[in-house]
Amino acid sequence: MSPRSLEGYVREMRRWIIVVGGVGLSLVVVLVSSCATAAGTVEEVSGNEPFPDAAIMFLGRDGDYRLAGDPFASEGDTPPDVSQLLPEMIGDRQVLSTSTAQWSPDGRHVAVAAQLAAGRAGGDAPSQVIAVVSPDTGELHVVWEESGAVPFVLGWSPDGRRLALLATQSQPELVLEVLLFAEEPQPFATAASQVDLVKSAPVYFDWAADSETLVVASGSTVTAYDTNTGAASTLTAGNGDFRAPDAGTAGDGVLTIERRGSEQSIVELDSAGRRLPHITAPAGGAFAWNPAGRYFAALRFGGLGLVGAMSVVDTGDVARQISWSPVNQETEPLSNALAYAMEWAPDGNGLLILSPDIEAERRYAARWLWGTPDGSGGWAIRELLRFQPEPAYLATRLPFFDQYTRVESTIAPDAQAFTFAREIEGTGGSSEIVAYRFSDDTVVVVGPGSFPTWRPSEHTGAPAGTNPEL
Repeated sequence: MSPRSLEGYVREMRRWIIVVGGVGLSLVVVLVSSCATAAGTVEEVSGNEPFPDAAIMFLGRDGDYRLAGDPFASEGDTPPDVSQLLPEMIGDRQVLSTSTAQWSPDGRHVAVAAQLAAGRAGGDAPSQVIAVVSPDTGELHVVWEESGAVPFVLGWSPDGRRLALLATQSQPELVLEVLLFAEEPQPFATAASQVDLVKSAPVYFDWAADSETLVVASGSTVTAYDTNTGAASTLTAGNGDFRAPDAGTAGDGVLTIERRGSEQSIVELDSAGRRLPHITAPAGGAFAWNPAGRYFAALRFGGLGLVGAMSVVDTGDVARQISWSPVNQETEPLSNALAYAMEWAPDGNGLLILSPDIEAERRYAARWLWGTPDGSGGWAIRELLRFQPEPAYLATRLPFFDQYTRVESTIAPDAQAFTFAREIEGTGGSSEIVAYRFSDDTVVVVGPGSFPTWRPSEHTGAPAGTNPEL
């Protein structure tokens, strides 16, 4: 079989997801109170049985989220135990469907958006709620409820006290809200205050390391919002290519794309919107600091559209003194570096790369690549496996992958394993959840489903020790 041309492969991919590539995200940014059932309290109902060994969360074929146990707890390819995240009833209301769910940063809770058969917010009409579930105890609190908005992206602040939610309100308008929870020991049992911020154009968002600042890229403007007071600070009104900002959880400021005249660059801005002398890089794709703050990765799409050239910069001991340009490239492009998407390992020492498999007979086939520092200033890249991505991921997640990687992880906390969904051959689009371990290439099928994420805690599903690839 002769390989197809890259240009032909990209044209096919662009036809596949052209309908989602141009979606505009209008929103309202609000700091809202939790849904109160009495003064200072929120609704608490019975959840499912405790499942403290939960390691992976995914969306089942029936539209409900599920928790799976340690995929590598048993020898061989025995699938782990699986439990439904939500009960069939929340109070006296039936759970009709779920739209999105997200682990808290410490892995102790899951925020899940669900539709209930009827509710206070809309009388006899179905209600949309956000519930916070504790897998370890089975406790469940309903913390938000509306009749007209459907959340589809959730993002916890680093300290777990705030939750940003992006929801459809009325087509084509979306709404972005922030829930501010109380202090321990019962953070989800009392209501919070409300602050309205702004309504604006298409949006991406990311939390800053202080857990109080929400950075929003909206149209041509990047704004930092103080979610305590509602105060807004414009960082740049010259935003370039529309990508998710990196709000400096590892760096000193906010990474974004800034346009000056006909030129646009990836830059790092301080809280006053001034350029820091750390990054000057031609724009054209997604970007991210790794969690350790040493490496900077970027996909430069250019004329390739959805396929980018993968590059990583090692900033070394100098405080991110980087100059990256076509004339003076201080980057080392990764081998096999054409990529659709990338994700840093939680420890910052590995980079998971979704790369096109242009030699495959089927359309949209892909490869997983794993990049790690080689100890001599370069990067070692190895191919993990080849697979067929699930159609739902190609259509709804891939075009916005950098936003999703800001709020969730598919890689285990110790970077010894990761999880993904692949199409089941011969099913016409049905998908299954797979867990892969780096140390010995073990693959375990978890079960049918989509959009898996790994629990950000000690529940890694991997044996003790150091990943030899790191």
